Amino acid sequence: MDKHFQTFFISYGINLCQAIREEAFMLKIERHEAIINLCSHSGIITVADVSQKLGVSEMTIRRDFQELANLGKIIRVHGGARLPINPRGTSLKRELRHEEKLQINPAKKEYCAQLAAKFIVPGDTIFLGGGTTINYMVNYLPSVKIRVVTNSIPVFTSLSKSNATELHLIGGIYRSATGVLTGSIAEKSLQTLGVDKAFVGTTGVFNFEVFGSNAEIGSLLRAALNRAEQRFLVADSSKINQRDFYSFYRLNDFNALITDAEISQQQIDDLSFYTSIIYK
Repeated sequence: MDKHFQTFFISYGINLCQAIREEAFMLKIERHEAIINLCSHSGIITVADVSQKLGVSEMTIRRDFQELANLGKIIRVHGGARLPINPRGTSLKRELRHEEKLQINPAKKEYCAQLAAKFIVPGDTIFLGGGTTINYMVNYLPSVKIRVVTNSIPVFTSLSKSNATELHLIGGIYRSATGVLTGSIAEKSLQTLGVDKAFVGTTGVFNFEVFGSNAEIGSLLRAALNRAEQRFLVADSSKINQRDFYSFYRLNDFNALITDAEISQQQIDDLSFYTSIIYK
């Protein structure tokens, strides 16, 4: 037998035996249930972690991830997966950490951030919220004199060495999971400020409502938006037709929704009734 064919059959036989052992150890339906439970508990799971915990190959887990994603039970992210947000309410069992959110749709978020930054002109006083999409905006702020007000520690840290930016950090209660400051002290600080443009993110847009996963953060964002002359919602297209725990603003009170080019024409038509849609 040709050595190449011999090697192929040996490799094929090893993989087949491994697959048979894995199926015998844990049925597919049991793996799928375990994967969903791990997502529910951990937020974002990786192929490597699930492979180790369930005792099966990474190839098998990737196949399971794809099957569950095709069924709409999970959403694939870079190197792993998370649960989707149910349009009738949130299915997330816990608030994701800032670092975890950065792993979700990074290319789309960066695209939105670039578009949003184009609306900033010299002399602007802007408010930047604490979402990860807003965090990406820091990389695209124009090199001109502007004033930035934020409740986000990651945004503040990224801008702290900028000579062109007059930087104001709002005080308040620090939320380590999301890296933001919230509470009555933060909201009172905003009540005395004049803001030209406010840029905030969201966990979901459903009909005319804009949602967040936390009431305290939502309340602060509402206070910031109410002080702004112009209001911009910066959210990638995966957030559209999703609803989370806390509705903090109405879409028709924003000057524009800034999103990515994967937004569908139907979504553009539906949302244009409430505000301007900017995606290119």
